[in-house]
Amino acid sequence: VFFFQAEDGIRDPLWSRGLGDVYKRQLVNCATEELKVLKDELNSADTEKECINCRENFFPKENTETSCVYHPGKVKFYSCKKCGADPYHLCCMLCDECSPGCVTQKHSYQ
Repeated sequence: VFFFQAEDGIRDPLWSRGLGDVYKRQLVNCATEELKVLKDELNSADTEKECINCRENFFPKENTETSCVYHPGKVKFYSCKKCGADPYHLCCMLCDECSPGCVTQKHSYQ
């Protein structure tokens, strides 16, 4: 049995077809790493996350464009523009009772 050694030091018991064999192995290793990353992303989609905007728990695979409703503005302790209640949000000048949120979008998480 003859062993052929490529430039990277890997010995193959088969007849060598040149450096193409080495590059093919590198592509397989790269594809394997990408599959691991994709598998981790799929597994993380099954775990519950907390939205950084509305603080609700959600599953990423159920996240839609209208899932998250929140106020991006700061809270002020004066009077709501609609009902006069305290506190209200600077973004829309309304309290939580008058408006559950003035922005609707997908949930965001880290």
